[in-house]
Amino acid sequence: MSKNSTKLIVIAGSARNLGKTHLLREIGHSLLPSRVESLKIGHGAPSPEKPERLFHDPVAAWNDVQERRHQDPPDFFLIETGTLPEAFSPDLLIFLVAPSGEEKPRSHLIKARAHLIIDRHFSPDTLNDRLASLLGDTRPAPALIGQFHYLYGETHG
Repeated sequence: MSKNSTKLIVIAGSARNLGKTHLLREIGHSLLPSRVESLKIGHGAPSPEKPERLFHDPVAAWNDVQERRHQDPPDFFLIETGTLPEAFSPDLLIFLVAPSGEEKPRSHLIKARAHLIIDRHFSPDTLNDRLASLLGDTRPAPALIGQFHYLYGETHG
């Protein structure tokens, strides 16, 4: 893929422990054999066992993504973050809502920009159409539906 066709998928959420990293990895697996790079902007210690690169500094992470898009770009960048600069426009922004209603400070700002919100009102009925429109690819649909079931159980609507 050319640098202009690299798709950026961002995963964010209203709280901790919603399965954001698990979703990041499931989407990454669903996109194979496409070239996929994953990174996480947050806390913790880097680990060679983890497939995603860890950044503590959001500015450094976004600069790295922009630089990589102009060198040997992957087909997809998957990014887990709680910080999304205004100027940054992902192709797909997924926002996970905690069933408990818990909300991190300022997470509502990211939610307002989300293309897909996985909450108790999420409906998979139009998911393939939305993914095709936003990404040109429907392969992440099962991972997104699985995330909804993980958070909210088997019912929807």
